[in-house]
Amino acid sequence: MAGDGKYVGVAPEREPSLDYLVQVAQTAETAGFEFVLIPTGGACLDAWVVGSAVMSHTKTLRPLVAIRPGLVTPVLAARMGAALDQLSGGRAMINVVTGSSVRDLEELGDPLAHAHDERYERASEYMEVMKRSWTQSTGLNLTEFAGSGAQSNQEASDGNQEFNGKYYNFKAPVGMPETVQKPYPPFYLGGSSPIAKRVAVEHADTFLMWGEPHDWIQEQIEEIEVIREQIKEETGQDRQLRYGMRAQVLIRDTEEEAWAAAWEIISKVPPEAIEKAKAAFAETDATNQRRQNELRELSEKQQFVVGPNLWTGLSVVRSGGAILIVGTAEQVAERLMEYGDLGVTTFILSGYPHLEEAEIFGRTVMPIIRENMLVMSILLSACGGGDSASSGEGGSSGSGKVTISFMHWRGEDVEALNKTIDAFEKENPNIHVEMQTLPSDQYQSTVQSKISDGSVGDVFASFPGAQFEAFTKAGLFTDLTGSSFLSAYNPKLIEAGQHDGKQYAIPYQLVYNDPIYNVKLFEKYGLTPPTDWEGFLALCQTLKDNGIIPIAFAGADIAPGQFMNTMVMNNAPSDDIFTKVEAGEAKLTDEFWVKTLTQIKELNDKGYFQQDALGTKDPAAGALFIQEKAAMLASGSYQLAQNKLQNPNLEQKLLAPITVSADQAKVEGVHTTTFMLAVNSKSKHPEEAKKFIEFLSSPEVAGEYANQTGQNVTVNDVKYDTPELQVAGDWASKKTVFQPRFTILNGDNQKAVTNSIQAVLSGTSPEEAAQQAQAIIDQHIGK
Repeated sequence: MAGDGKYVGVAPEREPSLDYLVQVAQTAETAGFEFVLIPTGGACLDAWVVGSAVMSHTKTLRPLVAIRPGLVTPVLAARMGAALDQLSGGRAMINVVTGSSVRDLEELGDPLAHAHDERYERASEYMEVMKRSWTQSTGLNLTEFAGSGAQSNQEASDGNQEFNGKYYNFKAPVGMPETVQKPYPPFYLGGSSPIAKRVAVEHADTFLMWGEPHDWIQEQIEEIEVIREQIKEETGQDRQLRYGMRAQVLIRDTEEEAWAAAWEIISKVPPEAIEKAKAAFAETDATNQRRQNELRELSEKQQFVVGPNLWTGLSVVRSGGAILIVGTAEQVAERLMEYGDLGVTTFILSGYPHLEEAEIFGRTVMPIIRENMLVMSILLSACGGGDSASSGEGGSSGSGKVTISFMHWRGEDVEALNKTIDAFEKENPNIHVEMQTLPSDQYQSTVQSKISDGSVGDVFASFPGAQFEAFTKAGLFTDLTGSSFLSAYNPKLIEAGQHDGKQYAIPYQLVYNDPIYNVKLFEKYGLTPPTDWEGFLALCQTLKDNGIIPIAFAGADIAPGQFMNTMVMNNAPSDDIFTKVEAGEAKLTDEFWVKTLTQIKELNDKGYFQQDALGTKDPAAGALFIQEKAAMLASGSYQLAQNKLQNPNLEQKLLAPITVSADQAKVEGVHTTTFMLAVNSKSKHPEEAKKFIEFLSSPEVAGEYANQTGQNVTVNDVKYDTPELQVAGDWASKKTVFQPRFTILNGDNQKAVTNSIQAVLSGTSPEEAAQQAQAIIDQHIGK
C-alpha cells in the first residue's frame, strides 16, 4: 500500500497503519456510509487481511474485497468468502479483478498476463465455480462422516452437478462453510471491453465503470443493455445488473476554493513522474485504461476539464478512476444525481486525503443526497495514495419523478424483486423504486434506526413478533386499515400484522413450519401420515427397522426452534401460551412444556434422530434427507425448493407430528407469515408507497414473485408452477396455528425455550431443563 496524503505523484505523508485504516473506516461508518472497497495489486496491502481487520473494528460497514482469478483457486476463494461473510455477520462483498497492468500481472505470476480476453473467460468460470461451491456443497455432518469411515469425499459429492470448463473443473466440495447472505455474497466486476460486459451480464450483480463524461457512460450502459437482450434471447435468462462508477470527489465551500484545491493535489508532481506514468499507461491491454488515456489526451488543451465540475488532472500520474468531481456540496451532489439519472446506482469515490474527505462528504453531500432519495454507501480502499476509494450507492429521483425507498432483508429475492420493480415502474413511470437490502441479522438489529427519520424505507419489511412490536411502539407504521388491496389477502394469514385491531403491516410470505417427508419412502414401507402420537412413534420405528433414519434433526442450530412449533401446538392449553409465560401467567414447568420436552427426548432416546443430533448443523441434516438416508427433515416448507434443486427425483410433502390422541388434536400444523410489508409513517411519499404495495398484492404479480423465489405468499388466487409450492399451497385449507416460537417477544426468553430442547438432547431431564429455562424467563417478567 502506498499510504495516504494530500498530494499525488509524491511520497505520501501517512503510512497505512492499522490504526489509520480503522480510523478512516470508522469515520466513514459514522458518516452513514455502508461499505468499503479494498482493492488489490500494486502497492496495496492484501485485500482479505485488510477486509478482516476493518470488519472487526466496525459494526455495519461492509468489506468489498478484491479477488484475482488465477492466483487463488475458486473453491478456496469461496471458502475465504464464506468465512468473511460469517465472521462479519453477512457483510462480505466480492470484487473480481482481472487486472489492467501487464507488469503487475507478470510480477504476480499470472499465466494470462498478456491475454486480456482469456482473463475474462477465466473470470467467468471462476465466479461460476465460486457460486457452485456455496450452493452445491454437501455440507455433511463431520462427526458422523469421520465416524463412519465408509464415505469418501468423492462419494459424498455424487448426485451434485459437475462443471468442466476450459480453466477449472469442479465437483461439489464437502463441508463448505455456509454464507450468511443467500444464495451468496454479491459480485462486482469492472471493465469496458465487450467480453468484460458480457461476463458481467452473465455473472455479476454490479458492473463497475471508471468515471467518464455523461455521454460516454450512457454509451457504455446502452451497450450492456444490448448484450443483456442478446443473452436473454440466447438463454432465456433475464438477469438484473446494477451499474457503478469509480471517481474522485473534492468538496469545498465555494467552487473557486474547490478548483484551487484540485490543482493543489497535483502541484508537487515532478515532470519525470508524468512521463513515466504516461509510458506505463500506454502499455496496458485494459480497455478502460485506454479510454482513460484518451480522455486525458482530449482534455489536456482545456485545463483537463471534460464537463461541468468534471476534471481529469489527476490522470497525469494516476491510473484507474481518475476523474475528479469538483465543486460545492450542491454541485457534487447534482453531478452524482445526473449519473444516477443515467442508471448508475453505485459510486466508488475517493478523496485526498481519505480521512478528511470522507468526513466532508458525509457532512456536506450526504444530507443533500438523502433529501433527493439517493442513498449513499461508502467504499474506502486500503491503497491510500495509489488507489483509494469511497463509494455511494443509491438511485436518483430524476426529473419529474418521485423516488421511494424499499428496504428489506431478503437479498436472495433481489433478482425477482427487480423484475417486479421494473414492471411497476413501467406501469407507473413517475415513480422510481430504489431497493436496499441488509443481511437478516443486521436488519433485525439496525434497521429501526435507519428508517426512523423517513429518509429511507418508505416501504419496508418487518419480521413478525418482537420486531413488529418494537416498530409499533416506535410509531413507525402507517395504518393500512381499510386499504382496498387488503381484500387480495387471506384474512387469517395477515393477522400477524395487526395491533389493537388495526392493520399496520401485511405479511407477504407464507411458510409452514412443519417437517418435510419423503413420499416415495413412505409409500415403499406402506406408511401414511399418522393422526396421533402412538402412530407417529410406530411410523418412526418402522423406518428405523428398515435402516432409514426417521428424522434428520439439525440440533446444533435451526431444528430446536423449528421442531418445537409442531411439537407444542397441540400440547399447549391455548394458542397464546407463550404470551402468558412471558407475562407470568403460566410457566415452562407446567405440564404442556414438560410433556413437549419429554416427547422430544423420547424421539432422541429411541434413535429416531440421526446419531449426534445435537451436534448436527442444518446443511448436514439437509444432506441426509436429500440423499434419502432420512425419511423426514425437521424443517419447513421454505426448504422444499432447495431440496428439489439438489435432488430432482425427490417427491416431498409436509407432515406435522400429532402429539396427542386424534380426538384431542386441535390443529393440523403450524404456519408463519413473515416479510411483512409496511409504509413508513415518516415517509414523504406515502401514497406512492401504498401504490407499490397495492401492485405487489395483485395475484399475477404475487404469483410471479412466488414462482421465481420458491416462496409461498398470502395473496389469494395465486397460481403456483411447481409441485413444491403447490404442496405448501394445499395446506391453506388446513387448520393451522401461527408459529408459537414467534409469539415469544423477548430474545433471551426465546433462546431459553430452544436451549431447553438442546438440554434434553444432551441428557438433562425434561423437568430440570424446564426449570432452567423458567429461571431465565422469571428474570424478565414485568420488564
